[in-house]
Amino acid sequence: MIAIVAVVAACYYLLKPRLMSDKGFLEIAQAPIWSDLQGIEFQHRAKRDLKLPVLLKGAVDSGKYDVLGVVGKSSRTPSVWIVLNVNAGVNGIYAMPSDVDYALPCSYLRDLTSKEVIDSKVRVALQSHCIESL
Repeated sequence: MIAIVAVVAACYYLLKPRLMSDKGFLEIAQAPIWSDLQGIEFQHRAKRDLKLPVLLKGAVDSGKYDVLGVVGKSSRTPSVWIVLNVNAGVNGIYAMPSDVDYALPCSYLRDLTSKEVIDSKVRVALQSHCIESL
């Protein structure tokens, strides 16, 4: 029994880098985060009066990660929801909906980065969407 566990563990550590670069594997591993993010987006989809940006602490993956709601640049989608503390690997960042452009005030982002832990890939994405005069 111990030998089986050792073989499985060895295979996992040998294959993990290859699995983490496989987009199909990542989609399965990331399912809980995407599912929670989709729920948040659906819950707020019709709320046109929501004050954005808004930070939801511990909102996805059983409280592990924070989510930021920002202004969506679409008449159909008033907000975009982005996971802050982890990126989606080869899939980029977790953003729902993923096909809608968004914006946030640069001053808000500077304040947020001084107070919260934000994944570096997510921070770069947010910086590319921040607007000084918003």
